Amino acid sequence: MKNRGKVLREASNGNGLISAEGKQFEYSLEKNWKSDIAPKVGMVVEFELSDSGVLQSVFVVNDSQLAKEQAEIALKVAKEKGHAIFKEASARLGTPVLVAWATFAIAWFFLSTITISVSPGNSVGITFWNLLGLVNNSTSLDYMARGLSGDKGVYGFLAIVALAGPIISQFWKHSLSHLGNCVPLFLMLVVSLMIYMAFRDQAQQMATQAQQMASALGGGKAATDMVSSMVSEMMKAFHIGAGGVIAAIASAYLAFVGLKQYLAAKAQA
Repeated sequence: MKNRGKVLREASNGNGLISAEGKQFEYSLEKNWKSDIAPKVGMVVEFELSDSGVLQSVFVVNDSQLAKEQAEIALKVAKEKGHAIFKEASARLGTPVLVAWATFAIAWFFLSTITISVSPGNSVGITFWNLLGLVNNSTSLDYMARGLSGDKGVYGFLAIVALAGPIISQFWKHSLSHLGNCVPLFLMLVVSLMIYMAFRDQAQQMATQAQQMASALGGGKAATDMVSSMVSEMMKAFHIGAGGVIAAIASAYLAFVGLKQYLAAKAQA
């Protein structure tokens, strides 16, 4: 039978001592110690007892095994706490609302709202969070060339407020609090409009440049068609990503639930 304990006393002068679950067991280096490492006070060990309770052998538990066990314990505790938090949140908000909330949050921060085709088979994804930097800094596609690393500013703050929108009703007992569920969708619509305006302005600039380039090439129909084709191909490189679609659906569901709860609360008032 294996047991786990700690070394209380080394065996350099006589027998050593192991403590386990309030009991103490003596061990001998010659008879019982089975590891290559000498015993030290505080060392974690495993030991075997005979059916009569007499200590038979002692083995050192290495650090990697201890680290693995501690990680497993921490993971188990985290899972239990996470399950408890999810259960409580589900009871308060409802499981569908909680799932939709988590879905749009993940889509905002980790999934691509817009993808740009750089070359055949190679595309770059931009998250909604990074698009907030585009809106805050310039509303110009020039920002994309700087790596989307700019300050999100007030739009970043609004995104955090939007994330908290679905739980406002848990702290503010008013019919208007249910409209907090509509904030994520509202923010997405505002940002989408501003991004669209940025794309439109950029397209207009490119069209003007195309006309100037066509004039420089002689102004013929062939030159005009060539430049227009280049502009068209560049605009086709931009696509709505999976993150944008998923976030839109989840946010729309939250807005629907929020409006429904708001109207119900108003009717009861």
